[in-house]
Amino acid sequence: MKHALQLGLVVLLAASASCSSNSTPASPSATPGAASVAAVPEGTPTLKASVPTSPSPESGSTTTLGPSNTIPVTLSVANATATHVSSVTVGHRFQLWEGSTLIAEPLVPAGSGRTSWTVTTQLKFDTTYTWRVRAELGDAYAQWSPNWTFRTPAAPVSGANRTPDPAPGTRLPLPNRSNVVNAAFSARPDLVRRSCQSNGGTWEFMDYLVDELRKEDNRWGYNGKRGNANDPSEDVVDYHHGAGASNNSTAVYIIDIMLAHCGSNPAPAWIDQTALTAQQGSIGRWTGRGRFVN
Repeated sequence: MKHALQLGLVVLLAASASCSSNSTPASPSATPGAASVAAVPEGTPTLKASVPTSPSPESGSTTTLGPSNTIPVTLSVANATATHVSSVTVGHRFQLWEGSTLIAEPLVPAGSGRTSWTVTTQLKFDTTYTWRVRAELGDAYAQWSPNWTFRTPAAPVSGANRTPDPAPGTRLPLPNRSNVVNAAFSARPDLVRRSCQSNGGTWEFMDYLVDELRKEDNRWGYNGKRGNANDPSEDVVDYHHGAGASNNSTAVYIIDIMLAHCGSNPAPAWIDQTALTAQQGSIGRWTGRGRFVN
């Protein structure tokens, strides 16, 4: 009976809110629900409850790099409470935006004093994200919090060592580092599984592998397909064998490091594609993909 009375009060509060409030929370995007996430209703709040406060991370802050170059982010707020009926526990709806794209909006049960949500979507390096939270109870919802932002850390710069330039008119030999590729596949099969970007994957595995190669020699980098540094390959690395700066150099060995990249069972490889690329009248071009320049 007590619970029924509480819910009845909440319904009355919701009706009151719908009559008294004419403010609509501003969305970070003019196109809410872009991509694959369907935005919850906006409009006039229908639940009288406080606005979540005390965001963590603090708005405008930069998060820290996690193990193996991951980007762990947990969003947390001080709980909202229903007005006049504080014994009713409300859920907390989080929304996370990358630019104008809504990428997640889970409804999270209230925690003890604070409610937290650990982001499971793969975030990008050096990128600003916007988030906000509101209280919900059934189909009723309260006003959104202000829009808060955080920035992810810059991508790590790897590779302190460098093989000296070759003598004039010569090139460095190609180091065989198939063992590094095999070890990377064994260490991070999770990253391998989500490395096919045409199927929604990420750069995580390639970044991890290139960083491992660059621990020994920062002549390793990414390959600009057909000489286009703005179109880096998702499963090929370059080794700069010439003199001078590596960035944008076409003096490279072109190494395919993955079989069946977008297949059901990708596997490590070490295939020198340099001669074949030249025979096809094309070139490779060394790029740091914005992460490093040498």
